[in-house]
Amino acid sequence: MELVHHDRPAGTDSNDLSADTTDSVLSHAAMSLDQEFEQAAKDVKELASRPCDDELLELYALYKQATVGNCDIPRPGMLDFQGKAKWDHWHSKSELGLSRLDAMRQYVDKVQTLIATIGKKS
Repeated sequence: MELVHHDRPAGTDSNDLSADTTDSVLSHAAMSLDQEFEQAAKDVKELASRPCDDELLELYALYKQATVGNCDIPRPGMLDFQGKAKWDHWHSKSELGLSRLDAMRQYVDKVQTLIATIGKKS
């Protein structure tokens, strides 16, 4: 994909883009992903039915990886089955080295897939 900069003075080409311009374009792309992520976080609450436990754990892990980053808390105690399952899924994302941006993208994709299969409340 070629970055197009419409405000460029005549006689300059796309290879003359400054670091500031490139950072601005990249920030805009990240803002767009942030907005998609925020919308997906709202949309997931409007699903027509509850996803299965595995899907909920995947959503939880991706959301935590996207918002907090790598799992940085100790594993819950042996009687906290739900807490351990959530921690295990989140920790697995951290172990894979999943970046926050990749986690955001995967979260958005997962929510869109759920909307396509489950639908949203009317």
